[in-house]
Amino acid sequence: MATAYGYKRAPFTYTWIIENFSELTYIDLKSPSFVIKSIGDTVWYLQIEENVHFYCHIRTNNFSVKECNGIDFEFSFLGADGSPVISKRSSKSRLFLSLLSRETFLERWAEFIPNNTLTVQCRMWRREHTVPTTDLCHARTKLKIYKESFVWAVKEFGALNSSEAGDFRNLAWNERKVYPLKPLTQKGPFMALILYLKRNSVSEDVYVDFLIEKGRDYVFSCEISVLNANGNMIVSKVARGRPYFSWTILRFWPLISKDKLISNKNLFLPNGTLFLKCSFEVCTGVISSEIEYCTPNVSSVVEEEEELLNFFAVRKEIDDLLEFEEYFIRDADEKDLDNQSVEEQSHSGACNNVCPLKAALRYLNSEATLRDVSLRIGTKLYPVHKNIICSRSPVFNTIFSKNMKENIIEINDMDENTLLRLLQYIYTDTVGDLQFENALDLFKAATDYQLFDLKERCSDFLIMNLCKTNVRDIHSLANECLDEKLENAARNFFLV
Repeated sequence: MATAYGYKRAPFTYTWIIENFSELTYIDLKSPSFVIKSIGDTVWYLQIEENVHFYCHIRTNNFSVKECNGIDFEFSFLGADGSPVISKRSSKSRLFLSLLSRETFLERWAEFIPNNTLTVQCRMWRREHTVPTTDLCHARTKLKIYKESFVWAVKEFGALNSSEAGDFRNLAWNERKVYPLKPLTQKGPFMALILYLKRNSVSEDVYVDFLIEKGRDYVFSCEISVLNANGNMIVSKVARGRPYFSWTILRFWPLISKDKLISNKNLFLPNGTLFLKCSFEVCTGVISSEIEYCTPNVSSVVEEEEELLNFFAVRKEIDDLLEFEEYFIRDADEKDLDNQSVEEQSHSGACNNVCPLKAALRYLNSEATLRDVSLRIGTKLYPVHKNIICSRSPVFNTIFSKNMKENIIEINDMDENTLLRLLQYIYTDTVGDLQFENALDLFKAATDYQLFDLKERCSDFLIMNLCKTNVRDIHSLANECLDEKLENAARNFFLV
């Protein structure tokens, strides 16, 4: 066995670190190229792609069976300690294998992507050749990721008529709800969510389509969850894809039955409103990709600069441009969108930073005029606008409803810095530069004052910054605030 697979022969080992990876990431990536002098002068590169399974390839720019024959190879995903979490060997001349299924990857994602990093290791041997030394190569790719999470309040859900149509384009206006999203750039991609009820002989089910019109070759992942009145998730579905043609649709079929929603209307449809939490992630290319180190018998290959995801604009016919025109927002300013940070873009379905409404709210936050009540911590007063903070936080609304004549409200459950960040979010929808300590406090405050979007942002930040020194604090906070996602992330980190 050892002889057949070359256990006793010194291998070439290529370690490829891919940063900014997550359980939502859907990817097709090519590594930096290299030449292994002990094997020949062939230029090689690795490629991983997802299509139900994770497929790992060793490729060459000038593919020939002769170059690939006689090579044994092994692919592994490495854990946080650098040891293989999963590994497979092969001696097939096609030089690719299916390492694991996407389902298995999601079940064990905390093992495979500690600290949002996927580490791929490939080892190669030339069969029947003795190589006295072990050659090494280390490469690193940093992905450029755009993330967004928002809540879509589908009002008057009960007035939505059901249909037997299998395509939303065949629905009447009163048989669908549309939520257009701001595009990432002026050239797209243009995006929209379409919700409708599909009727069959047994039930009426909620269907959601994520419509993406191709502008660039981005890679999308989207998760849609149904929330109850307390902000807890009832059901969730994930879909992934890339718009290869002029448009594509990520389908969430069926999401939940109407009967289940109606069975507990007060909890699932408060005031006749269905709440959907939509989180999507877009891989828009790479920040950097290079070989950081290699032994003398290995050399890196500098190729013509190209984006790893092969971005390109698709020339469309007039009919393609107009086919989904009614679903999209096409008046975005590319400069304004590109200059925003990810945190500032986190609600692209709403108005952007040049919107007059946001500008007015930022002005009110910076000016002391027209503030009619104050929040007090200790001896310090923080004047605010009652209507604004009550419209943003149900808890503030309850407090001021019970104390309508009071102009000063005591705040005893947070410090001054946390209150200032909370007010910054309420007025501007931003949180500034988060650090671990203030993210913990802000997460707790967001939970207490029912600012669910802010809570989600803090939760994502804490998950991305999990480490041995803070995991116990995060796990304790998640238990206290009944945050299942954060608790699971902390628990999984313990197991790594």
